[in-house]
Amino acid sequence: MANSMIDKLLSKGLTENEDNKTVPDFKIGDVIAFSNTGVSYRIVSLIDDEVQLVQMNINSINIKAISKDYLNKLLDRSEIQILQHEDLIVDEDKIDFKIREAHDLNMKIAIEMQKYFKNDYIKLKTQAGTHFTQAQMTKYGIGKTKIWRIYRRFLQSGFDTNALYDQRILSHDLSHRVYHSKVGRKPKYSTFGKSD
Repeated sequence: MANSMIDKLLSKGLTENEDNKTVPDFKIGDVIAFSNTGVSYRIVSLIDDEVQLVQMNINSINIKAISKDYLNKLLDRSEIQILQHEDLIVDEDKIDFKIREAHDLNMKIAIEMQKYFKNDYIKLKTQAGTHFTQAQMTKYGIGKTKIWRIYRRFLQSGFDTNALYDQRILSHDLSHRVYHSKVGRKPKYSTFGKSD
C-alpha cells in the first residue's frame, strides 16, 4: 500500500520529504507564478538546491537564484503556483525562407550562450557575460540589444527555439502565427533542459 502511494506521488511529479510532506519535483521550463502580484518566473536552471529563475513578460533579463526549500515554503503558504512548460508550435511551411534563415541565426546564438554558461545564467550579468556577449557581437556583426533580445526570449520561453522567430512578423501575419495547440511541428532542435 505504501509503495502504491509513493508511486502515485512520483507519477504526479511529487516526492516526500523528511516531514512526510509532498514537495514538487521542480523542472527546467516550469513557470512559477506569484499569487499576490501575478508576476511569473521561468525555471531556467537547477543546480543542487538552487533554482535559477528568469522573470517573464518583461523586456529585460532579470534572473534570480532561490533555494528549493524557500520555494517549497512559498508553495506551502499558497503564495506561488507551478505551471507546466508548454512549447510554442510553428507551422514552418507557411514561413518565408528569409524568416527561417534569421531564425536559424538566432538559434545558433542562443545555443552558443546556453552551452557557454552551462546552466549558470546568473553569470550573464557578470564580467564573463559581458565578454561572451562582446565576442558574439564581433562574430556575428550584431548589436548588443539584439543579442540580449535573443538571450531573453530563449530564457523566458524555457529554451524553446520557436520563440526565436521574429515576433513582429509572426504576430502581424496570421499565416505565420505561433500556436499553443498541436497544429505544427515541435522545435527542430530541442535544447530544453540540456546543459551541453
